[in-house]
Amino acid sequence: MLRIKWKRNLTQFFPPLLLLLTGACVYFSNIMVAAPRTGEAIYAIYADLSPHSREWGMVPVVSIFFTLSTLPFIALGYAMGREFKNFPALHAYAINAAGSLAGLLAFSLLSYFSTPPLFWFGLGGLLFLLLAGKQQNFVVSVLCLGLIFYLVQNLHQKDHEIWSPYYKINHYQNPHFTSINVNGSLHQYMVNFSPPPGSNRTIADQVKQDYQLPYRFEKAGRMY
Repeated sequence: MLRIKWKRNLTQFFPPLLLLLTGACVYFSNIMVAAPRTGEAIYAIYADLSPHSREWGMVPVVSIFFTLSTLPFIALGYAMGREFKNFPALHAYAINAAGSLAGLLAFSLLSYFSTPPLFWFGLGGLLFLLLAGKQQNFVVSVLCLGLIFYLVQNLHQKDHEIWSPYYKINHYQNPHFTSINVNGSLHQYMVNFSPPPGSNRTIADQVKQDYQLPYRFEKAGRMY
């Protein structure tokens, strides 16, 4: 790794840059991205979007997120470069490797316990405030991190959102079925084939009829 030589303190720009990235994520969370046609059915990818959502092309969206995702890491890389100058090269690389392993362990533990984004952002924000020290403008950092936490909080749907070790899972209860979305895309419907007496069975009967269709053409004992 090249040791940082530029005297301008870039670490202080990390919270504003992260706020900018988070704001872009919030804005584009309700945007439909027009992907090149591949012949694959992708109608379910935007299952949780409003029918009035705006549409953007893939190239500008990818370009925006590539840029906004890179900038915060430049600020963090500058901070790490400054710390590297305080140690002999071999010791610095050993500390870097140990930090990477500690990060993997923390990531694994947080994923194992299915912690939501609020916990991740809260923990990361506190660590930055503690470790950045005089390399940051404390007031600006607290303000930006507070706004980030507010944006993430508004995206969290407490009543029907679950975080697994890998996915965001949303479940929506309907009088006739339960829909499951994974990472914002439709995953499956769960239909109750034994609804309470007096309830509307139209959807359940239709789905059951569709599933029984193969048995109309082949005997049950010969189905594989």
